Amino acid sequence: MSTTVKDRFYPVKSIMVSQPEPADISNSPYHKLADKYKIKIDFRQFIKVDPIDSKEFRKQKLIY
Repeated sequence: MSTTVKDRFYPVKSIMVSQPEPADISNSPYHKLADKYKIKIDFRQFIKVDPIDSKEFRKQKLIY
């Protein structure tokens, strides 16, 4: 019962990228990877950053 390293790996079908999708996908390195390896690339923005005023930021200052 001998298994090789190749037997343990599964082919990659898709990749999830935690960034917003680029505006020009055709010039993106992700597009080149998708074409070269025939994979699907999903763009999901995990973190949303909301702007706040500087006054509000100063009020939230940590006190040690």
